[in-house]
Amino acid sequence: MPVKSRFAQLLDGECSPADSVSWLTEMAHRGETVDEIVDAVTEMRGRMLRVRLPKVAIDLCGTGGFPGSRFNVSTATAFFLAGIGIPVAKHGNRGSRSHNGSFDFLEALGISIDLGSEKIGAIFEKTDLCFLFARIFHPAVGRLAPVRQQVPGRTIFNLIGPLCNPAAVPLQIIGTTSESQGKKLAEASKRLGTDRTIILVAEDGRDEIISNGVTHVFEVTPRRIISYSVDGREWCDGVSYIDGGDAVANSKVFESWLENTASHPGLSSLIALNAGVALYLVGDAATFSEGYEKALSLTSSTRTLQTVNRYRELSQL
Repeated sequence: MPVKSRFAQLLDGECSPADSVSWLTEMAHRGETVDEIVDAVTEMRGRMLRVRLPKVAIDLCGTGGFPGSRFNVSTATAFFLAGIGIPVAKHGNRGSRSHNGSFDFLEALGISIDLGSEKIGAIFEKTDLCFLFARIFHPAVGRLAPVRQQVPGRTIFNLIGPLCNPAAVPLQIIGTTSESQGKKLAEASKRLGTDRTIILVAEDGRDEIISNGVTHVFEVTPRRIISYSVDGREWCDGVSYIDGGDAVANSKVFESWLENTASHPGLSSLIALNAGVALYLVGDAATFSEGYEKALSLTSSTRTLQTVNRYRELSQL
């Protein structure tokens, strides 16, 4: 039998809590290697519960780690994209240390999150959208929650989470907080196999494209990785980035935007920016800026509101 990797031993409960904390801390301090990321994703994928969807979907997910307040932009953008006909299977979790993760946000919107694959598949067929709660689909990770809580700062689990979508999506947008992490995730994505992945690193450390500065981009295909930078200020006419809060505060802002998008131009621009990247990813726009303009023209539609209401209703049945 092949020798188990250290990460496999960690997932299978064969390491003591103290050793696990020490190893995860040491890796985060020195910086995880691409080999370690690829091994960890491979082991995670081998243990996760899979979801089969009837059509190709994309994921947009960040690694987290930005120290300041933030809005749950990728989750809001997922509702918007589904509303305009781009299927999304978004993988995520609650916040590990703050109540501001994507699934904290969904709960604040009144959406049930503890859903299995059958229920999720049924909702996806009616909405072109599903939210995959990592704690449901990665049971091997559940017992490591106390260990992760003892590690100061992020761990390798933050990095590999976006690469472990239970629906095995072939198209992804991944946000992360540093160019070095972005470069490693790009190489790992290529080695693990992807149709197309776009990795975003904002200059201020946010794990998404921003409207008030430069975002570094790694674009991954099966054959190559290319890198470049874009400046959201060239498209957004000086619209400033919006500050966020906890999940409850962010959900109130989002619901206010759903009722009257014109009253929140900053949020419209932010969602359009991130949706524009998705339009580029799926081939509906030739550039990010074209995608942004297309998405912005649709932000006044009621389709996002209808998608949120429909998803909330179905999740509670």
